[in-house]
Amino acid sequence: MMMLRALMLLVFASTATAASLDEAYRGALTRMESIASSRELVTQADARQGRARGSVLPNVNFIASHQRQEEYLLPGATSAFGKVDQTTLRLNATQPVFRGLAEYATLRQAGDLKQASLEDQSNMRRLLYLDVVTAFYTALSQEQELLHLDELLDVTKKRAADLESRSRIGRTRPSEVAAPTAQTHRLEAERAELAGLRDSTRAQLEFLTGIASGTPLQDALMGTAGLKGVEEYQREVAARPDLKGAVARASAASEGITVARAGHLPLIDLAGNYYFKRPGVLTNVNWDVTASLTFPLFQGGAVMASSKEAAAAWRSQELTASQAHRQAEMEVRQLHATVMALENQVKSLELSVASASAAYKAQVQEYRLGIENNINVLTALDALVTARRSLDRARANRAAGVARLEAAASRGPWLEGA
Repeated sequence: MMMLRALMLLVFASTATAASLDEAYRGALTRMESIASSRELVTQADARQGRARGSVLPNVNFIASHQRQEEYLLPGATSAFGKVDQTTLRLNATQPVFRGLAEYATLRQAGDLKQASLEDQSNMRRLLYLDVVTAFYTALSQEQELLHLDELLDVTKKRAADLESRSRIGRTRPSEVAAPTAQTHRLEAERAELAGLRDSTRAQLEFLTGIASGTPLQDALMGTAGLKGVEEYQREVAARPDLKGAVARASAASEGITVARAGHLPLIDLAGNYYFKRPGVLTNVNWDVTASLTFPLFQGGAVMASSKEAAAAWRSQELTASQAHRQAEMEVRQLHATVMALENQVKSLELSVASASAAYKAQVQEYRLGIENNINVLTALDALVTARRSLDRARANRAAGVARLEAAASRGPWLEGA
């Protein structure tokens, strides 16, 4: 039977190349719209930073104007005062000199928010990786369980057929025939339920990664955990993109305080004009420069209120970042404990499979010698297959747990391209 199972796997693998977790994740990166959307958000943040940079640079404009006015004669004058048609052509430049340092704080704030958008993009890849991990290992576990059920069904049906033929010649009791028949129906119902769950999981995996439902899955993590100490994972938590994004937003909020308080400080501007054409008595004056100082005296308390609001926003962001960091550390501890428990479970189940296999072989041998009945043989086989299914499920859960732990500690393939 084991040879038949291996042959089935070989034939199935020959029809399609098995997909690994890394291949599934790479497919998801190119397929999911959320990743492309996060890139557009980074582009928007970059544009806002460019707009903030423009606030500290001069504005240069070419201005052309034409004025037509009523002809007016001064008393005793023989000609009109000023021309009826007046055209002005000038190049205007304005340079903000001092805005209470708000312009530079705004520029730094825009840089912090751009960094936060980049971290959000990286975190979107991390979350997508976790979605792929869940779907991948769930599907892999379900497909391996189906192989075990098919193996058990095959043996049960053969034994039922054998007992039916033996019953016709009076060598087997009717109760022994009914037991494998009932077990066959139970296993078929269980297989139908599991196949439905597998199809649903594969549909989700195909949606995420584009891997067709008929493509076999394989992964090296099913065989070993490769677990390190929890302290090593916790040391790397701060590098997680969601935490770095929270820190960047807190930094941006702190710059908002400087922007708000700048409303108390004076404004200094320089403006200059160069005239290509200028009407009236100043026609021969080609340029002028103006320096202006605006000192705010009273604005109804709006600046003070804005400063308090900005300070409260900064404290809120600081608290959010602190809580996110503590939650991440707790997540790492919990995931590490879960994987450790799964590692112990796998070891126990490996012993269980070994014991169940030995018991089944002994039951088969005793059945051939006529000292054991068929029901006990089927019960032993059912126990063996159940142990194998539990082992494969625990291995898949352990592999998924390791992948989640790596992602929680800022490790894994989702970092590629960050």
